Amino acid sequence: MENGRASGIDGLPAEFYKAFWAVIGQDVLDVLRGSIRGDDLVVMINTQEDVNVLAAILNDFQILSSAKVNWTKSEAILVGEWGGGQPTLPGGLAWKRGGFKYLGVYLGTNEFLNKNWEGSVEHVKGRLSRWKRVVPKMSYRGRTLVINNLAASSLWHKLACVDPPPNLLANIQAQLVDFFWDGLHWIPQRFSTCRKRKEGRGWSSF
Repeated sequence: MENGRASGIDGLPAEFYKAFWAVIGQDVLDVLRGSIRGDDLVVMINTQEDVNVLAAILNDFQILSSAKVNWTKSEAILVGEWGGGQPTLPGGLAWKRGGFKYLGVYLGTNEFLNKNWEGSVEHVKGRLSRWKRVVPKMSYRGRTLVINNLAASSLWHKLACVDPPPNLLANIQAQLVDFFWDGLHWIPQRFSTCRKRKEGRGWSSF
């Protein structure tokens, strides 16, 4: 492994993949196939040569599959300083800075990351408010289903990808607790969020 060659963008040299291909090869191929089938592919480049190679690969792919890249729906993010000039992109694609939205999540600078959480508390509060009139008639199981399936579920994907700002989860949790108990908090929150087999109510805890 220590042949002096530079590592890839994942921090691992090509020799690593050659040495352990029997172990990780199928996983790598599965990820690649999944990315292509999912129609959302992220590519990282460092030089103009990378751009040229990518363009050639996409051209071959178009010939073989009769499918092509929609450049008007593509984005290119420039990261860091480029003293030697920015690589020229194909298809009239232009470089952007800051970040981009990928699979529903804003990625990039702190300013872009904060967009993920704009209006999150209000969104949860709005969903719960639709059920406010019937809460007194709902069972605790019904309230748990509303919390887990209609309110908390809207946040799990983003929470799995990026970290939330301070106090956000505490504010959301307060909304969930208030809804569950209809404003009357009978027992400590930690018991409500326990799994049902541990005598809890089993609703989402942030």
